[in-house]
Amino acid sequence: MRFAALAFLALLLLPIAAFADISDGASEANAFYNKTLLSGDAVSLHLLRDLANKGNPEAQLYIGFLYGADSRNALKWYKKSTDQNYPQADIQMGIMYKKGEGVPKDAVEADKWFQKALNIWQPLADKGEALAQSHISDMYYNGYGVKQDGLKTYEWLRKAADQGLASAQYAVGDTFYNGQYGEYKTKKNPAEGFKWMFKSAQQGNADAQYELYKKYKEGKDIKQDWAEAYFWFGLSQYAALDPRSYNIDEVAKHLTTEQRDALDKKIREWEPSPLPVYMDAWDALKHRDYAVSLKMLKSLADQGNAKAQFSLGSLYMQGEGVKQDETEGLKWWGKAAEGGLLEAQMRLGDHYTTFSPPRSYRESTDYKQYAEAFKWFYMAANQGEYTVQKIIGELCYRGMGVKQSYEEGYFWSSLGIKNDLDPDGTDWKSPQFIADEKKHLTAEKIASVDKRVQEWKPTPAPVVK
Repeated sequence: MRFAALAFLALLLLPIAAFADISDGASEANAFYNKTLLSGDAVSLHLLRDLANKGNPEAQLYIGFLYGADSRNALKWYKKSTDQNYPQADIQMGIMYKKGEGVPKDAVEADKWFQKALNIWQPLADKGEALAQSHISDMYYNGYGVKQDGLKTYEWLRKAADQGLASAQYAVGDTFYNGQYGEYKTKKNPAEGFKWMFKSAQQGNADAQYELYKKYKEGKDIKQDWAEAYFWFGLSQYAALDPRSYNIDEVAKHLTTEQRDALDKKIREWEPSPLPVYMDAWDALKHRDYAVSLKMLKSLADQGNAKAQFSLGSLYMQGEGVKQDETEGLKWWGKAAEGGLLEAQMRLGDHYTTFSPPRSYRESTDYKQYAEAFKWFYMAANQGEYTVQKIIGELCYRGMGVKQSYEEGYFWSSLGIKNDLDPDGTDWKSPQFIADEKKHLTAEKIASVDKRVQEWKPTPAPVVK
């Protein structure tokens, strides 16, 4: 069980809104959001919260999504995002007024928000911006700010797909397979559907890759091909989850060991087509071009670039583009953490509070692990990361990885609550620890700690390259 996850368990258990593809890319906020959704990753959630608290409008939108049925808090975060003219948040505000979720039902107010988004996207779509065209298609699909129109839905979607937007190509392929896209209806054409799915998959769209896996496995519309099914499954993002959930064993048993080895090599060496011109190592990584991204990341990491060191370590930890090697991964994470990268410090702390087989952290006697966790969490806490300050508070309170101290436990728990920028956010055990710790401290000591909390300032990290 991940220690860090305890701090945000309540938030993770909130009903989550359906995933909305709003960026068609791999922004930092988008990456943290997807990790939170796919695996309930607590560190990603906290880093997403941190981005949102610092004013990132996309992160603020995603936090609103995560609050789901908690309309009051969702509305608060959508409003923060729309105050920065983020059109996706305008759409969410419109939906809430349209449905009367967290606000009185008001069609006029809903339309005002939809029009605000439309006024941003329409000029961009008219100039040929593919992502804006895709958003306009969604508005006609749902009837947001415009009259619901199946034909216009498809026309704008097709414009985006013709320009190479992978998510739009996937949707066009799905349209031909099903003969329908919202109100738009057309004759089913599996061959045309496969063509568009293939285009999207070749660009690295995981949904399209997974659809190709299913088509080849089932032998429906195309000839059954176990090798192709295995290949496309391996490329899809679903390979990162439990493969047995998706019947990959059923596919693998039809292949020899030699065939699987050859396909695994093909998957590792695969490049999206057409090969894009990458802006940097992370752009190459986004397109799963591991050969290029690894070369660029290694060069930057050797020069002391903390972000590159962390990304390189993550590839080794996950076995993406390289043979999985935890020792090498931890080495690069450690370099990034020592260079002041907050995410690396948090990931390392989280890593050393993960046990195998999983069991309650309170049942563990592996204090060496906790000492290592404390070391990295302490670095993050000193940078001002309130979630980790609360964790440090509990470690001090319990004497796990550090000498037991009610005074230090009270200090860090209090500091974490003070620095939490979201006063309405879900808290965890800190108030309970504080109440108990104060029982063990004199009034003078409590006053002294309170003064430390008020005067505390974060320790600036080195400038992260």
